[in-house]
Amino acid sequence: MSEHLGEDLDRFVALSERHRDGWGLASSSGGAPELVKAPEQALGSPRFAEAATQWPAEQFLLHLRLASPNKRHSMQNTHPFVSTEVPGGHPDLAFAHNGHVFDNASLNARTGQVTARRPLGQTDSEAYFFIVDEFLRRGEEPLRALAAAMQVVADSTEYTGLNAVLSMPEGLYAIHAADPNPRQGDLDRAPDPQQFELRYRVEERLSVVASNDWQPATDGWQVLANRQLLFLPAGGGSSMTVDVDEALLPMAA
Repeated sequence: MSEHLGEDLDRFVALSERHRDGWGLASSSGGAPELVKAPEQALGSPRFAEAATQWPAEQFLLHLRLASPNKRHSMQNTHPFVSTEVPGGHPDLAFAHNGHVFDNASLNARTGQVTARRPLGQTDSEAYFFIVDEFLRRGEEPLRALAAAMQVVADSTEYTGLNAVLSMPEGLYAIHAADPNPRQGDLDRAPDPQQFELRYRVEERLSVVASNDWQPATDGWQVLANRQLLFLPAGGGSSMTVDVDEALLPMAA
């Protein structure tokens, strides 16, 4: 991974000065993702350094965790979440979320109405993942499943951001969904909505998407608008963007 991303990766990992509550890396080469993660800061972690530099794979999903208030620093709460952790879940799936919701009880109740699966940890992110997984199991296309899951969460509770990246064998799917005027609630301060800006870069053999308040070192990055979805095919190639509202339109019979 570091071979392909260079200084961009260094700048992203530097976010773990603040996002210091865990790191996780899911990698795959067209099949079920391999996962390594730990509830520790990425900077200074020998295990993270080894995974970032030595894991051979075609596709990676990296997450640096900034824990929500009163949520444990534990393996169960650390992203990414993968389908192998969900009995009967959709195969070959990894998921990570960036943002915060204010009413976990309401979200958990709504999650229980959508799927019989119960999160192993405490996070809103894992509930979000289970809802995405459920829509995929029902046969929805990935962009539609991601949009529908985001809307379920948004209808359940106020939130700061529901940005998410979904890794599947055919490529990466992402959604930018942020409250343009987020409140402080149980956070230390109301976040700047700009921190949820989602950028992506497409080259002939490399596609990258990244969420959060960082400045890439390289040129060629594009910004995904709020309430838009993105698909980046594995191995590089043409990207596709779709508005969330368009993805949620009723399907033709």
